[in-house]
Amino acid sequence: MSEKDSAVSIHVSIANKKFPIIAKSQEEEEIYRAASKRINDMISKFQAKYGAQADPLDFLYLTAFQHTVALIQAERKNDTEPILNEIEKINIKIDEFIKE
Repeated sequence: MSEKDSAVSIHVSIANKKFPIIAKSQEEEEIYRAASKRINDMISKFQAKYGAQADPLDFLYLTAFQHTVALIQAERKNDTEPILNEIEKINIKIDEFIKE
């Protein structure tokens, strides 16, 4: 069994709560741990900004919101469909020009 095929059970901590996760590779484990760290870092920033008296669940909501905004921005930035549509239009014009 190769390293990529070996699954390992790990625990990640998010907002001081541990979650069991199965990582299918070392790379996947690193990604899960990095994601957990990023979430916890963002929660800490919100706690510093809004104070510890706020509901800890609110920090998780804000973190989920921030990450979702970043995900949507990345998806839109990487959306190649408009470019592919323009290339298709240009190809059609080139074909029409060549046929003339």
